[in-house]
Amino acid sequence: AFDTAKKVLQRIVAEGAQRPGAQKITVLLASRPTESLSGLTERDIDEGLLTEIADRLPLMECTHQAFDPAKSLQAALERLADDRTSLRYVHVLSDFRKRDWLDNEAAITALEELSTGKVGINLVRCVGEQHENLSLVDLQGEVAVAAAGVPVTFRAEVANNGTREVKDVRAQILIDGNRLPRTLDFGDIAANETAERRFDVVFDIAKLHRLQVRLHEDALVTDDTRYMAVDVPVENPVLIVDGSPSGEQALYLADALAADKSVTGFAPEIRPATDLRRIPLDRFHIVYLVNVPELPPDAIDAVKKYVENGGGLVWYLGPNVNAVSYNQTLFADSGLFPTKLALAPTALEHSEETEKSPDIVVGTHPMFEVFAGAENPLIDLVSVNLAFEPDADMAIEDPLLPETEVLATLRDKRPLVLLHRVGKGQVLTCLTSAGPVKTEETTWTNWANGPGKISFVVFQLEL
Repeated sequence: AFDTAKKVLQRIVAEGAQRPGAQKITVLLASRPTESLSGLTERDIDEGLLTEIADRLPLMECTHQAFDPAKSLQAALERLADDRTSLRYVHVLSDFRKRDWLDNEAAITALEELSTGKVGINLVRCVGEQHENLSLVDLQGEVAVAAAGVPVTFRAEVANNGTREVKDVRAQILIDGNRLPRTLDFGDIAANETAERRFDVVFDIAKLHRLQVRLHEDALVTDDTRYMAVDVPVENPVLIVDGSPSGEQALYLADALAADKSVTGFAPEIRPATDLRRIPLDRFHIVYLVNVPELPPDAIDAVKKYVENGGGLVWYLGPNVNAVSYNQTLFADSGLFPTKLALAPTALEHSEETEKSPDIVVGTHPMFEVFAGAENPLIDLVSVNLAFEPDADMAIEDPLLPETEVLATLRDKRPLVLLHRVGKGQVLTCLTSAGPVKTEETTWTNWANGPGKISFVVFQLEL
């Protein structure tokens, strides 16, 4: 369409040059409607201008961006407003896409004002028919967990903007300009529909890489490619702070995250709670706070700053947790904890009847996507005996911080896994223990060491 518009402009100048000095022309671009094209303001149309136009037009390139036509029409109206003695014409060279013109009241008003002001309007459609067009509308990836030699999952989405179904849609994957020996198969995409595909990429070297997903070129080349910069470190450090006397809960997490660092890319570091105020948290990919009794003010400030700046925080509870302190300093004062806790953990009832249902009921969040389905042995084998619950004295309709999402519940509908935002970061909270903490009567949970322990590993890697 842009190339056609340039040809139309050259033809307009050529026709005017047949009567030298009789007409003037000003050229505006939709991308810069308030300023005319350099040297093309109120220019006399003659052979000299025709020669200049012929030289300059091939050098002009389309921006491939959408601009509101109303602004260009208004700019033309303002330029012509003071000259009411001459014959005035506005030539609009466009592809007249529906999304830019349909129901655009400002553009319609500007056209009406031009017409009322006795300005001739020539709308030139620079595309003969609607072209079929596929576009890569999205490319995202779990780049926060990228590490050298570890698979990173990405998601690409293609939209069919045309009027007919497109069959066998495929895209190429390139790393640092080098094409991978495989393609993404999107299948057949109906008109005005989208298709999404996930794919894994392994970056062998720790450095800044460029990922490129590319469709076969069609009517609009610029929307056929998406890029993503991926900064790949050697490994992703994870901080685990365990308030348990023996620190054994941290060991279950460390084993889940990095039984083989070459596979997961995580490098767990276990430290005592007192170190929270002394070490720079921003070097950690995730910070786990596990069965921590309470946090002093300076540690709370450090953790909150870390999360607000985009860090990830994970809470696991346990018998050492001081619910009174959590409720005051972490829930009410800092917002680092999503709910006011009951003062003691509550047992989940187990009977012959209840054993027919799994203890953990997961929702639809992508974090639990691998566990989705009516029957999933990965999660069905997990037993939860003790967990904290929201304080019963809180209003039943508002037991959580605003915008807190419940990702999983216990069988009796009590929240178990919660997610909320603090600044740019996210906080995930599990209201039971990380490891199999034992009491005189029972064990909090067997999630990390029971027959369903693989689900514990999968869950940590999905965080």
